[in-house]
Amino acid sequence: MLNIAPTNINTNPVHFRGYKGNIQVVDNGVKKTCDNYTEFFRNYPTLDFTTNYIIQNFPNGTEISEFGCSTGQTMRSRLILLDEHNKDKKYKATGYDFPPVIEKIKIGLYKLEQYNKNEQILFPEKTPYDFQKTVYNSHVPMIKQKFFEYFSQYNRFIDSKTKIALTPAAVKKLKEEKLLEEKRLAEYKNLHKSNYELFVVPNEQKFDGIADFKVGNIRDIDQIVPQGKSGVVCFQNALYHIMNSRTLEGYEHAKVNEAKDIFKKVNKVLPENGLFVIGSLFFDHLYDCDEEEKTHLIYQDNKQIRVFDSSPVHKALRESGFEPVFFEQTEGMPIRKYNAIHLPSVWKKVSHLK
Repeated sequence: MLNIAPTNINTNPVHFRGYKGNIQVVDNGVKKTCDNYTEFFRNYPTLDFTTNYIIQNFPNGTEISEFGCSTGQTMRSRLILLDEHNKDKKYKATGYDFPPVIEKIKIGLYKLEQYNKNEQILFPEKTPYDFQKTVYNSHVPMIKQKFFEYFSQYNRFIDSKTKIALTPAAVKKLKEEKLLEEKRLAEYKNLHKSNYELFVVPNEQKFDGIADFKVGNIRDIDQIVPQGKSGVVCFQNALYHIMNSRTLEGYEHAKVNEAKDIFKKVNKVLPENGLFVIGSLFFDHLYDCDEEEKTHLIYQDNKQIRVFDSSPVHKALRESGFEPVFFEQTEGMPIRKYNAIHLPSVWKKVSHLK
């Protein structure tokens, strides 16, 4: 969720409620702070569209490469939605991020927040904060059922093990499990703030063979992902890190050319009709309320929506061989002339760059 104070919209950075981790990294020779906000089923309309697109256009399977994956909630959410079509594990996903983030993923502890518009559906139906359900109301029962097939509630204690004769390999495994549990317990104590939270751990049997996490930077995607191997590349709600456009006043000097270099590399690795998912965070699209006169109306899913798709970022994407195929309502603009502006969150490769 975005909380941008309208009284200071030109200088406030991105603020989120929910999991937010900050890490200091050196990216392209520059020291910077990267935000690692994420939540399960975030950008659900985009998630739903991409899931259906994958099923329809890659019936024999494909790989999904997610850069800037944070602690993996979005990537795992996509795999959960693919469950019914992935019994043979033909859809596999790999998440890439900086080393400190990948190390945190290995702990395998996830905090759900009842305040989050997406994660609230995973809580019991009747709670003190039973907010109105989101746009995917009809999908809620399926999502909840599938989620708890892939995750179990964290019991917050170290399980005692039966003391029997063990092989050296089994002893080693128990020690590793104990160390992991100690890390999870420490992480739980660090993250636990209120009674309106739920902690879960992944069912590794369900994710085995379909989910992997590695150190990697999207600037190097052409060296990491072989051509045609991934039908979908995601760099969701993260472009502002590349362009230094995390504030509205930073738009004027946004490093769009650096983003364009990445777009060209993404084009290179994607197959024909492959998808590039960037999300609907307005900083990534260089959208602000002063641009509203540049919006226009289109039909999507038989509904008329107002879209903005003419920023320098969008121009760079088109020049890099992409066209928008799905628009999602932007997150968090503090002042709007219209009730809902939709941004092109999913782009399809329509031409191969020479």
